[in-house]
Amino acid sequence: KKFKEKSFAAGCDRDRIRMIEKLMPLEKFYEIAIRALQGVKGDLGLE
Repeated sequence: KKFKEKSFAAGCDRDRIRMIEKLMPLEKFYEIAIRALQGVKGDLGLE
């Protein structure tokens, strides 16, 4: 829902995310991405 707002994830390449839609629902993509980020949150300084 927020994806359409320009302020949401402003640094991301939205065209790449739109390409993902051809392969899977965006909800599934977000789920995979969040799990991946949780696995490296320490490396990203998010703990």
